[in-house]
Amino acid sequence: MSSADSHDSGPAPAADGQVDATGRLLHRRRGWSWVAGLSLIGFVGYAVIGAHFFPHATGTVGDISAAIVVVLLGLIVAGLIVAIVDTVKLHRLDGPVRAQARSRTVHHPVVAHAYRYPSKHRVAGVFGKVLLGLWIVLTISFLPNQVNAVAFLAGAGGRTTFFPASYSQECGRGGCTTVTNGTIVSGASTVDATWPYQVPLDQPFTVREPVWAGYGSVQLVGNDGGAVISIIVGLFFDVIAVVGIWAFAEMIRHWLQRHRGDAASAAA
Repeated sequence: MSSADSHDSGPAPAADGQVDATGRLLHRRRGWSWVAGLSLIGFVGYAVIGAHFFPHATGTVGDISAAIVVVLLGLIVAGLIVAIVDTVKLHRLDGPVRAQARSRTVHHPVVAHAYRYPSKHRVAGVFGKVLLGLWIVLTISFLPNQVNAVAFLAGAGGRTTFFPASYSQECGRGGCTTVTNGTIVSGASTVDATWPYQVPLDQPFTVREPVWAGYGSVQLVGNDGGAVISIIVGLFFDVIAVVGIWAFAEMIRHWLQRHRGDAASAAA
């Protein structure tokens, strides 16, 4: 066999392995770049919405909200570090190897769909699932506030007594405000509640009873403006949560299809 025929038979195994490794590096850099970019967009959007429309996050909602902020910041930093390190590694490789690896990966979609199974970009896929899952949990946590806001505007619910007990500070972009913590009687039980303004302590007064007492504590609605803001924020959460639920349903459908296909191949 001539040297030309040997050359035309394809690249050496070592070269193939180097191209495959470079392709994996390109995939990883793309995935982490998307993680960093989408986390930054999510962090900015979440911060703006929280500062302007949702500055009084307390209890479970406040804890989950803070966790989401920490996760987003961590993903921004991690995504940038991995993308930069991978870029440096790619620049150290030979140009022909990078070009051949890019030609093998160009057919993959740019956006990594979180519901695809298996995901083309594993890191971005995991990130999408975690972020959507956290958002669904936050939406469920905020749901009592949204329901109570709608009921307040509709005039639903009876009256109950709020017993002010202590003050606390809640801070947002516009500064800090003082809210009043206390309790209300809802049904046959006593529920922790927060009034969105400062009022004299140990002087009970009548408030609209929430139709949903929440998950152990409730944010009372003070006026129509506060109710409208809660509804707007709730709708924003609802839209993304619906997208998340749809994505998880699609992910399960893709997994079932692959599982059935693997089972059929094994049986054959």
